[in-house]
Amino acid sequence: MGVLAALVIVSTPPRSLSGKLLDSMLLVLVGLSGPQVLILAPVAAWRYWRERTAAMRRNCLILAVTSCCAIFALIHSMGSRLTTSRGVARRRNADYRWTIHAWVLLGVKTYADIVQQPRFDVAAGTGVLVLALLVSLMIWRGTVEMRALLFIGFGELAMALIAPIGAVDMPQWHALWSIPGNGQRYYLVPMAMLLFGLAVLVGRGNAPLCRAIGATFLLLIAAMGARVDWVLTPTFTDFHFRHYVDLYRSLPPGASVIVPINPPGWNMELKKRERGSPSALR
Repeated sequence: MGVLAALVIVSTPPRSLSGKLLDSMLLVLVGLSGPQVLILAPVAAWRYWRERTAAMRRNCLILAVTSCCAIFALIHSMGSRLTTSRGVARRRNADYRWTIHAWVLLGVKTYADIVQQPRFDVAAGTGVLVLALLVSLMIWRGTVEMRALLFIGFGELAMALIAPIGAVDMPQWHALWSIPGNGQRYYLVPMAMLLFGLAVLVGRGNAPLCRAIGATFLLLIAAMGARVDWVLTPTFTDFHFRHYVDLYRSLPPGASVIVPINPPGWNMELKKRERGSPSALR
């Protein structure tokens, strides 16, 4: 919904009543769903400052009101979130930033292979440089809407990095860069904005070289990242669930059985209900 809300803010306003209602309902839901509204609201205010239209005023007012709700919720929820060590290694922070670039272009599986190589530091530094150059090109040659999308994407990522949770038994920086596939929720919005930005660069770029660079990156994503990660591997482990079904049926009332589930190492405890009481699931 955050990605859709960003597109609503930067796109041409709808003309039909149903379109206006749909956009308004989406912004209300996003505004009440999480702190990302604190990034969306300034962009909506900026659009209204540039275009004094009824649609821009409506978007700005909705996000301004829901921002107050988000601030109130943040103030009253401080201390309830799990606190873990983020770590302070500067080199690992650079590695973490590279995961955005590597995952969207090369895919999680390719990144899993690269992270195990002895030259990973060199690859990480190169990836950070390429990502910085790509974003700079989008800002320099892109449209105003593209710049707004990049601000939303990386602004939400920066907000998520204030208190990330990638693991409970190691520093967060280390967990998020060293475990492929870990913390993908933090990368979703900036990755989407990078893809939208590349598409705009190809379709509306004002120089042939910019279009060629954007097309090259999109081709790389399709040929490597999307293709490699299209099939989920390894497949789910078969724990022979039918065996545990039969075992559960043979249990006396009040007894329980532990059932292994995916991913390996996780378990589910089923307690057979006694007569007249609901079954317990842990």
